[in-house]
Amino acid sequence: MPRVLVVADGPSPEVVMDELVEPEHVRSEHSASQLIERVSWGVEDAERAERRLKRRSRRLPRESGARSYLDIP
Repeated sequence: MPRVLVVADGPSPEVVMDELVEPEHVRSEHSASQLIERVSWGVEDAERAERRLKRRSRRLPRESGARSYLDIP
């Protein structure tokens, strides 16, 4: 079945939207506009997630050997 995926790109990609899409979703103008609206929300969520991932990677450079408290057993 067809799917629409929106993925925030980064060191650890994050799926922010994963939706099954039927042909009926694009046959009528109303349904198609609703689908486009959901995709735009997914794109906005992905943009926020990418900014969050970038901030996190800048705070904790991997080359320095620094570790997060989550990494410590």
